[in-house]
Amino acid sequence: MIEFVKQVSKIAEIIQMKGHPICVKYCNKTEEELYELCKEKKQLLCQSIQDTRYGEKILVTAESNQCRGGSYFVGLLPYNNNLLHFWTNIEKTHQNKSACINFIEELEPIPDKVGDAITLIPAQECTEEPDLVLFVCQPDSLAKLLGIYNYAMGKEGKILTYTAACSAAIGVPMGKNDLHVSFIDNSARYLAEFAKDELIVTVPYSQIERIYKAIDLCIWGGADAPYKSIEKRMKGTWTLKNEEEDDGSRNN
Repeated sequence: MIEFVKQVSKIAEIIQMKGHPICVKYCNKTEEELYELCKEKKQLLCQSIQDTRYGEKILVTAESNQCRGGSYFVGLLPYNNNLLHFWTNIEKTHQNKSACINFIEELEPIPDKVGDAITLIPAQECTEEPDLVLFVCQPDSLAKLLGIYNYAMGKEGKILTYTAACSAAIGVPMGKNDLHVSFIDNSARYLAEFAKDELIVTVPYSQIERIYKAIDLCIWGGADAPYKSIEKRMKGTWTLKNEEEDDGSRNN
């Protein structure tokens, strides 16, 4: 895993991540070694992501995760009609039950029978191949990583614009085995204290090496692309006028 840690560390450096990349692995409760390695907390999955980002090893189960919707989205609980009541009447994230059902049908396949627990471990302490790696970054760094991904994989990343943070960061990329971005819903951003300009981008383990190797080959990483000199000549600057003339101005 030494090479893997090196690759993940390089990606984290490129996107200027604060904290540790988070390795996510599905497992079964019978795997006692993982249980001994990680701490189980009664809290929300988004909070467990933050704990791991700052150095803790966390075990998440349907019993310990305090959000039943989140447990469903990541495959730890089966679908239950009570979720529709919660989303429409308690959380009020959807206007009615029909809207909830439409939303669920638009999601990628929910992870199914991949494990009854999830471990979250800081990447530098990872000793087994994870299923996913989570990176927390700002929008400009996200754009950079998406560019590297496009170069490495030869395709556009398909991202859902709205779903719960845990769903977008774990459930969706696990279900489709592809990169995905969580814009971090407002509730999770508040409860887990993510900064207002932070996002989560998740990369499957199977894509890490290709993305790492593409860093020095493309303009978004370290490549000495001829376009960079053109870009510098074309760059403009803008300053905002005073409130009476608040239409902006461009300085060339």
